[in-house]
Amino acid sequence: MWSPPYEVGCPLGDGGGGFGSHSYDNPLPKGRLMKNPTKKFAPILTAALALCATGAGADTVVEKAAQSPQFETLTRAIRAAGLEGALDGRGSFTLFAPTDAAFAKLPPGTLEELLKPSRRAMLASILRYHILPRRYSSRAIMRLPSGTNVSTLNGENFAVRKSGGVALDPFVSERARVVQTDMRAENGVIHAIDQVLVPPSLVFTLARNPAFKNENRSSP
Repeated sequence: MWSPPYEVGCPLGDGGGGFGSHSYDNPLPKGRLMKNPTKKFAPILTAALALCATGAGADTVVEKAAQSPQFETLTRAIRAAGLEGALDGRGSFTLFAPTDAAFAKLPPGTLEELLKPSRRAMLASILRYHILPRRYSSRAIMRLPSGTNVSTLNGENFAVRKSGGVALDPFVSERARVVQTDMRAENGVIHAIDQVLVPPSLVFTLARNPAFKNENRSSP
């Protein structure tokens, strides 16, 4: 009797149900049944589970971001906002991560002001605006109709627009373009973007605040 190959997969959660897998052909000759297959394949299963635990998807989104030199400012901001716990735990997140170059585009003094303890709530709201409460791989994003609104962890939306690439549109401030995709983590996925997104609810607050007098990026 023939039986199919044994497949061992690490659930990488690419948003499309994909698995990173290895197939092992059934070693038995035709017409023979395996005695105690669990014992036979225990070493293979153990090795595969170890690979899943220690492979590229074993870190949380915070740990994954902290390992990349292009996200040093983001990692600092996440810690200043006290969001490590929220993003280190169980869950499934998509983090649209501004690079260091994206933070450098902010008007002078803006980042320094946001990193102050007195601005912690505002910084947390801005960072939460970059996080979706579910996992979207680049493949899943490309399946969305252009202009689809997605909800973020701060309760506000932005639109995903596709024209010569993928851009995130917060409606009243500059769009951010996705410049790197699918950095997988145990509890989500990271996509790098080239602008810091400003939530609609904070654009005019920042513009009216003397400490953010240069932070007026709203559309006319």
